[in-house]
Amino acid sequence: MYSRWLYYTALGDSISAGVGAYLRDGFVKAYHHKLEHHLRLPVYLHLYAQPRITSYQLLTFLYDPNVRRDIARAHIITINIGGNDLIQANKRYKEIGDPQVLEQSHYYLYNNVKQILSVIHEIKANEPQNYLIQLIGIYNPYPKLPYSDHWIGKTNESLYQLATSYKNTVYIDVYPVFQQNGKGLFSFGGIHPNGKGHQMIADELLRSYFDYLSYLSSDQYQQS
Repeated sequence: MYSRWLYYTALGDSISAGVGAYLRDGFVKAYHHKLEHHLRLPVYLHLYAQPRITSYQLLTFLYDPNVRRDIARAHIITINIGGNDLIQANKRYKEIGDPQVLEQSHYYLYNNVKQILSVIHEIKANEPQNYLIQLIGIYNPYPKLPYSDHWIGKTNESLYQLATSYKNTVYIDVYPVFQQNGKGLFSFGGIHPNGKGHQMIADELLRSYFDYLSYLSSDQYQQS
């Protein structure tokens, strides 16, 4: 499909930045290396990630000329966002005890991610090459909170719906992987993935990407 190289642009928060992996690669760099190894092509990585950012702050990234340039030429784009939206909402909920805070946070997150995807597709509209956007779901860093699974599930359902609403976009469900492995995929402190957790996210991304390549191959075969 690609004869010479790939461009990979990663957008996100502290998880994209590799926080928690310590001496190992974060999932972005791990995915980058896996792509190069399996495709036997050079993959040029551009990483735009910042710890503690919310979905609204990520949306503002998309108006930076450098970010737009690297989105425009990217064959692969990964997006991980939303964890900090929920963490901030949970802190506010604990202060005032009003569940409407969580509902409002979900509403804003949904609309911000929808706008993020819309802007990316607008940037890509005149680009001739095939591309894939991988929208990564959220795991639950607070499984002991009785209401956490509900809001994580609701958020992931919204992310899934958004991914299926846009062409060239897929949802990466990491929730089951973290649910099955428990604390074994979390770093000290229990919020960020550890090195193994980051590797597991990279594995899910790679699996999704090869599914995408298979789809392209079958589609081209049917058209020939």
